[in-house]
Amino acid sequence: MSKSLLHIFLFLLASCPLLGQERGSVSVNFGFYFDGQPLELGKSYVTSLNGEVSVETLRLYVSQLSFWSKGKEVYTDAHSYYLLDASKPESLLRRVNIPKGLAFDAVHFNFGIDEATNNKGVGEGDLDPANDMYWAWQSGYINLKLEGVYGAKHESFQYHLGGFLKPNVSCRSVEVAITNTAAVVIAVDVAPFFQAVNISAKSRVMSPGAASVQLSDVAAKMFRIP
Repeated sequence: MSKSLLHIFLFLLASCPLLGQERGSVSVNFGFYFDGQPLELGKSYVTSLNGEVSVETLRLYVSQLSFWSKGKEVYTDAHSYYLLDASKPESLLRRVNIPKGLAFDAVHFNFGIDEATNNKGVGEGDLDPANDMYWAWQSGYINLKLEGVYGAKHESFQYHLGGFLKPNVSCRSVEVAITNTAAVVIAVDVAPFFQAVNISAKSRVMSPGAASVQLSDVAAKMFRIP
């Protein structure tokens, strides 16, 4: 092997986490819930703060999954970008390539799309603007789109949360402890969001800003083990 080919091989070996390792995979199952019960779009749920609430649209981004063991990162899938859509059950089951036999007890990920990815502009697949989750290059991706109606009069609410430029950075890091490493299951329970957010005080957030940052902090707490 020539020196140039050897250098290329060594570069690829260092830059690809699974090259030279036996490949495996793990299924990551996401599920949308309301107070522990599977969420049904269009169904009315009762909350103490906002009365009846019905979710009609629910989409969000999860990105850059990493696997941890005993407080240390053991593998990162840096190019993972998943658009979860409550109206498309197939979007909730993902298979992630990992080294075979990888031991882990927690999964970390971003709720939303990070600054570096936003700065690259539009992407493909789940990052395609055709998915209606992209504002413009100045504002970037919409991390969460949550829409529906609330109250006795069935007034509408719309929350489009995002923003990647300081001081309106809305991407959030999330950690979920894992008990079953054969099939990772992560719940996204929207009930705490509606228990914490007074919809009548602000029923619409449609662009980056302080309100989006504040609501993103609340929304990041929706993730848990079912």
